[in-house]
Amino acid sequence: MDEQKTAKLVLDTIPALMRFIKNEMRKSVRDTTRKNFDQALTIPQFRVVGRVNREPGSSHRDVAEWMGVTPPTLTRMVDLLVDKGLITRNPHPTDKRQILLNPTAAGKKI
Repeated sequence: MDEQKTAKLVLDTIPALMRFIKNEMRKSVRDTTRKNFDQALTIPQFRVVGRVNREPGSSHRDVAEWMGVTPPTLTRMVDLLVDKGLITRNPHPTDKRQILLNPTAAGKKI
């Protein structure tokens, strides 16, 4: 298969895959909402938890940049995730201006 056909296949496949993931996440949220509303996550919240699981100790600023959002926007997401007991905020050991994000045991399960 030449590069042009491969690129077309990838570009045709990714949107369908993203729709599938979004629909599965929404279905999961509906199911979770019926069981325990406090644990229902939006896709951006799920992505933040996933990032923090993959890279514990990520700085608040790094996660905001990775998500493509402003630090205040991420702060609101993190507030909700902290309230749900999925991640924790910790001060940086040497730079008190930075906040580090870590998963909790419940966050690791998700």
